Amino acid sequence: MPANSGMKRCARCGTEFMPRRRYLRNWHAVKFCSRACALGGRKTQSLEFEKTIVDMLDDLQPGAFLRPAEVAMHLAGEDGEWRPLLEDVVRAARRLAHREQVTLLDQPDMIGSGELEALRMERGPAFDPTPWQSSEEEDYPY
Repeated sequence: MPANSGMKRCARCGTEFMPRRRYLRNWHAVKFCSRACALGGRKTQSLEFEKTIVDMLDDLQPGAFLRPAEVAMHLAGEDGEWRPLLEDVVRAARRLAHREQVTLLDQPDMIGSGELEALRMERGPAFDPTPWQSSEEEDYPY
């Protein structure tokens, strides 16, 4: 593999991925880990999730953590179904973690829990709650 074929982070879901043989010619232009992520792109709703995470962390004391389920419940409202939102909240948290606004922590000692239940978020080194802005046309370096 060429020297410039290192890991990248998906612009949609935030997961890291390695180059595949079909990507090697245009690896510099690849932004998504899969066809599903490429077709989904970044939705306005995803930006809302990122903003909500930053706002909720800003309301907490430094050092306190937040769980993705809490964010999903907040977004769904009192009578809303929050579970379908959980995966998108985790994706938003991964994107924020890549920009170092959020630090992701897990609890491997939680027996029987999945990744989503064990995940916690806290303020990252680049956390900045001042008018948080992001545009859908934002050019990602990955």
